[in-house]
Amino acid sequence: MANISVTTVCNRDCSYCFAGVERRSGAGHMSLATFERALDFLERSGINEARLLGGEPTLHPEFARLAELALERGLRVRVFSNGLMPEPALQWLESQAQDLVAVLINAAPGDLRQTSALARLRQRVTLGLNIHTPAFDPAFLLDLVRDHGLSRRIRFGLAHPTADGTNRFLDPRQYQTVGARLGRFLETARVAGVEPSFDCGFVPCMFPPGFLDALGPAAPDIGACCSPVLDILPDGQVVSCYPLAAL
Repeated sequence: MANISVTTVCNRDCSYCFAGVERRSGAGHMSLATFERALDFLERSGINEARLLGGEPTLHPEFARLAELALERGLRVRVFSNGLMPEPALQWLESQAQDLVAVLINAAPGDLRQTSALARLRQRVTLGLNIHTPAFDPAFLLDLVRDHGLSRRIRFGLAHPTADGTNRFLDPRQYQTVGARLGRFLETARVAGVEPSFDCGFVPCMFPPGFLDALGPAAPDIGACCSPVLDILPDGQVVSCYPLAAL
């Protein structure tokens, strides 16, 4: 698996963002030629999905063209977004087949600016939440799933420290507090028919007894070691771990 970071431009400034060092590099937008090389790599590697990241990927001036190039090669497209999309990108996304183009939106509690994308893209959207404080409350995610008819799956991520230490991140000493909160949330989510999944960094020891047994299909996401996904940056450089891109 690999991510293609098509732009460093973003219309948010999240304190936990591990792509901040890349944004400050001023690399800007990925060229079409570099994107084609990235697609060549996916095909050679037997990867059947183009995962488009940023920055905010829909801010790339040729976002729709990039996604169409991936579709033309028979690849599915998954867009990782903050939900603050320009209208042309939103129109393009809602016109695509749901089984070919999907969107993961990192949700922010109380941010009404995301409502338009959620309401229009509906089941194409899987919600994500990056946990950067032990005092998080994921209950609002279930409200968004219900109110907008979103995919009944929620992706959780941990805010990891960047190499330069400039972002806000979750201290490992807080992991068990986070695990306990997720354990309580799982019970509520199951009643609502919503299943969790997990990004890299979650470890078994952070969760209460019985949690992993209750997870079912999501249990393999909880690992004892890191298995990073390659990130292809806008200038064509490749890093094996985005938070450590400065190295």
